[in-house]
Amino acid sequence: MRDAAAADHVEEPVHAAAPPSAPTPPAAGEWAIGIAFVLAALALVAWIGWTIARL
Repeated sequence: MRDAAAADHVEEPVHAAAPPSAPTPPAAGEWAIGIAFVLAALALVAWIGWTIARL
């Protein structure tokens, strides 16, 4: 009976904690999206300012 209970229980090996990895730099695509977003925001602000100035 004891052997059957021992066969059901499987010990998991204890792994050492992995060292924290350094943050990876953003990919080129992420830079492009960010720059496009900033340029779009600047264009929107410029358009709003130009529209208000015309009033």
